[in-house]
Amino acid sequence: MPEIEELAHVDEKIEHETEKQEFPKVKPEYIDQLIKKLEFVFGRISETRMMCSAVLDGFVIADGFGACIDPRNFDEEIGKQIAIRQCVEIATRELWKLEGYRLSRSLNEGQ
Repeated sequence: MPEIEELAHVDEKIEHETEKQEFPKVKPEYIDQLIKKLEFVFGRISETRMMCSAVLDGFVIADGFGACIDPRNFDEEIGKQIAIRQCVEIATRELWKLEGYRLSRSLNEGQ
């Protein structure tokens, strides 16, 4: 099983190799632009749990959660930070899928 550090190098190599490709594709820069446009909505949903929704153009892309076991340990700001980090990770994966589908659709309709 590869180590985490090895996987990071694989990601860098893949990015470098795909930069050379000339055909239509979803680019990391485009996904980064979309991530920067996300709006985040927070809500405390229990004594120990925060929720964050990532919204793009009025559409919920992903939800993330921050939680603790004991209500005495609950800190709303820490819960928000954990929830937003999780939310961004999930939103990034979802945007790759959605934008890939959108590009594929537009290419197939043009044939």
